[in-house]
Amino acid sequence: MKTQLPYDIYQKKLDKEISHRASFMNDSKWCKFFEEFSVNNLSINGSKIKFLLEDKIYDFSIGYIGESYMDTIFGVFSFKEIEWIFIPQKYEIERFNRTEKLSSQYKENPIDKIEEAMSNLARFCYEKDENGLKIYGYK
Repeated sequence: MKTQLPYDIYQKKLDKEISHRASFMNDSKWCKFFEEFSVNNLSINGSKIKFLLEDKIYDFSIGYIGESYMDTIFGVFSFKEIEWIFIPQKYEIERFNRTEKLSSQYKENPIDKIEEAMSNLARFCYEKDENGLKIYGYK
């Protein structure tokens, strides 16, 4: 009997969850999406990412992009793990003077430019409102 490695068990769980969802993205679409930010010099800040098999929502910034994965500050993940990414309209920059918290600054992400860049690439499943832009991998 072959012993299953934790990675194999995780992949089976992931594939099972994916089979119960509507898929809107694939590796090449995610790769094009992330590469578009560097090509057009678009920066996103304050973004959040949700993975299929986790309840936790993570802070997110674009890391090294491979053909089917991304390497970020919290580790490597495959694109097929992404349930959604949220890019806020405004994001907070916290400021401190040693231990004293100063008033925060708020800046805006270029949501309209991001939406325009997306429309030039492919069809994406996303929602846009006054809070920001949510791009779905699965629903």
